[in-house]
Amino acid sequence: MDLAEGAMHRQRSPYPYLVPRTIRKVLPVQVSPEPTPNPNAIKFTLDRPSTGGGAETFKNGTDPAASPLGAGIFALGDVTNVFATANFVSVTKTDAADWNDLGPKVVRAIETHFGEVAS
Repeated sequence: MDLAEGAMHRQRSPYPYLVPRTIRKVLPVQVSPEPTPNPNAIKFTLDRPSTGGGAETFKNGTDPAASPLGAGIFALGDVTNVFATANFVSVTKTDAADWNDLGPKVVRAIETHFGEVAS
């Protein structure tokens, strides 16, 4: 069966579950936290674009639909600002928060956003 015949067979097959499908494997996102001059902010560099294009800023009052990644990080609490662009996400915390507690949570939120939930 050539390629054209195969395509026609798939279209008229009464058993679509028997037709092989392409499975897309998502590689785990690599996240590297880096300090910034501001002790309340950390830059999380990713191995892929952090947004669908352009910069996204998420802070209190921002519509969660405007930045799903920002909303996920902001929902952790103790976060005052999330800025995502290119291949990084900058997160600013409250003065009272501790990066030793918040940092791993931010990494997990990024992994969750990209579909790789770490247990």
